[in-house]
Amino acid sequence: HHDNTSALQAATDALPAGGTLALGPGNYVIDPERSLRLRSRTRLAMDPETRLVARANAAPRAYVLLIEGVHDVEVSGGRIVGDRDHHLSTAGEWGHGIMVRGAESVLLRELHIARCWGDGISVGGISGARVTPSRDIRIEDVVCTGNRRQGLTIGRSRNVRVLRSHFLATRGTLPGCGIDIEPDPGDSAEDIAIEACTLRGNHGAGLQVYARGRRIAVRRCIIRGNRGDGVLIRGGEQCTIEDND
Repeated sequence: HHDNTSALQAATDALPAGGTLALGPGNYVIDPERSLRLRSRTRLAMDPETRLVARANAAPRAYVLLIEGVHDVEVSGGRIVGDRDHHLSTAGEWGHGIMVRGAESVLLRELHIARCWGDGISVGGISGARVTPSRDIRIEDVVCTGNRRQGLTIGRSRNVRVLRSHFLATRGTLPGCGIDIEPDPGDSAEDIAIEACTLRGNHGAGLQVYARGRRIAVRRCIIRGNRGDGVLIRGGEQCTIEDND
C-alpha cells in the first residue's frame, strides 16, 4: 500500500483559514505513528466511500487522525479502518481512530470507525504543568464498531455532546465499553450529554462513568445486549439517566 500520510499532511498544512480538504472515494493509507494532524479553522470532508486505512504498526500509542491543541475543526463523512487485524505487537491499547486532545470547538459527524487497536474515538486533555481539557466537542451520526478497547472514551473535557451515534461490538481488551467516561487523575469530565445513541453488543458496559465525571445526562438511548452492565456509574456526580431502553 502506498502511504498517503505525507501528501495529505501537506495538503492540510496548505489550507487557508476556513479551508476544506475534500477527499474523494478510495483508500488512503495513514501511518498512525505520524497521524494526519488537523489544523485550526479547517475541515476534512470525505466522501461516504472514502476510507482512511491505518498502516499496520507495533506502536502502543498511534492515531489515524490527531486533533490536538487546535480549535474550530470539522471532520465529516468517510470511514476510518484501524489496524487491529494486522497490528504488529500485542502491547498497548491506545491505537485510536480519532484522538481529540486539548482541542476546542470540534465537530465529528457522519463517520464510520471500525477495527481500531484502541478506541474508535478518544476525547481528552493535554497533560503538563496545567491540564488543558478538550472543550465544546460534538459527535453526531457516527458509528464506532468492532474496536478493541472502547467505542468512545471521554476523558478530561468540558461540554461534550454525543448525538444519534452507534457504539457497537467493542471487545478485545478491558474495559471494552461502548462509551467510557473516565478522565485520568488530575482533572474531570464535565457537562456531557449522550442522546439518542445505541450502545449494543459491547463486551463490557454499554456506558461506564468511572470517577471524576460530573453533570452527565443520558437520554433516549438504546442500551441492549452488552455483556457487562447496561450503565455503570462509579463515583460520578449529578448524573441523569432518563427515557432509555
